[in-house]
Amino acid sequence: MTSHTRLFLTACLLGMSAASVCTGAEKKAVAKEGAAPATPASAPQIAQVEPRIWSCEFKSAALSGVAMRFLVVLPPGAELTSAPLPVLYFLHGRGRHERTLLENPLTRERVLAAKCAVVLPRGRDGWYVNSPVTPTDRYADYVDEVIALAEKHFPVSRTAAQRALGGWSMGGYGAMYTACRRPADFAAVASLIGILDFPRPQIAEEGQNYAVPPRFGTDPQFWRTVDPRLLLPRLQALPLFVAYADHAAERQMNEAFLADAKALKMSVEIMRLSGGHTFPMVEQSLPAAFDFLESKILKTVASP
Repeated sequence: MTSHTRLFLTACLLGMSAASVCTGAEKKAVAKEGAAPATPASAPQIAQVEPRIWSCEFKSAALSGVAMRFLVVLPPGAELTSAPLPVLYFLHGRGRHERTLLENPLTRERVLAAKCAVVLPRGRDGWYVNSPVTPTDRYADYVDEVIALAEKHFPVSRTAAQRALGGWSMGGYGAMYTACRRPADFAAVASLIGILDFPRPQIAEEGQNYAVPPRFGTDPQFWRTVDPRLLLPRLQALPLFVAYADHAAERQMNEAFLADAKALKMSVEIMRLSGGHTFPMVEQSLPAAFDFLESKILKTVASP
C-alpha cells in the first residue's frame, strides 16, 4: 500500500476532507525529493464533489497562475485507490464549462454510465491553443497540464491504448487539434459539431463562415499551423468519430475535413445530424461518441 493510499484510508476513518489528504501527501512527496514543500495555495486541491465525481483545483503554470479546475468522473465501483483505468478526456464548447455535461440530464446520464474514467477540463474561451498574440494564454499547454495532473492524482491510464479524446464545438476543434499535436498519445478522437477547418479566411458560401476569435491573431500563416484539417495526415493511424449538423455554420468545414479524411483512407465513423449549431445536437450525438471512444480504449482491458 502506498503512503498516499494509507493517508486516504486514514482520512476516511477520521472524517478528514479529501483535499487536505491530497495536499498533505503532495507536501510529503515534494519534501522527500529535497524540493521546497508545496504551499496549500499552490498545491492542487482535490475534493469529492458528488458520488464518483472528483474536483482538482490548481493554479495553472501554463496560464501564468490562473486558477483552473477539472473534474474526474470515476466508473461505478472505482475509487481513488483503484488500478489505472482507461480514460476519456472530453473538452467543452465555447461559453460552456467543465460541469455542462453533468448539469444536463441527458448528457449527465451517459457520462455517469461510462465504463472508463472521464476527465472534464475547464477550458474557458481558450480554444485549447497557444495564442500567438497573448503570451499568457497557452491553452494547448494547459491541456497537457491537465493530462499530467490527472495521471498524477487520479487512477487513470498513462498509455495511449487506454486514452481517448473528444469534445464539442470549440472542444471538437480542441480535441482534433490536441490529437494532431500528440498523435501517438491517444487511441481515438471524437468531434461533435466541431469547428474542424479552422481558423481560415472566409469562403464564398453564404452561412458557412465562423468568425476567427482575436486570440488566433490575424496571420493566415499561423492559422495554417493550427487548422486540424490541414494537419489531418498526422491522424492517419487514429480512428475518428465526427458528428456534424446539416444546418450549422460549420457544416462545410466538417464536409471538407471528411473529404480529406476519405482521400487519406482514414477510419472515420460519421454521424450527420438534422439541425444547427445547438446543444441538442450534442445531446443526440454524445451517446454514440462515448460508445465509439469506449470501444477503442476498453478493448485492451483484459476480462476478469
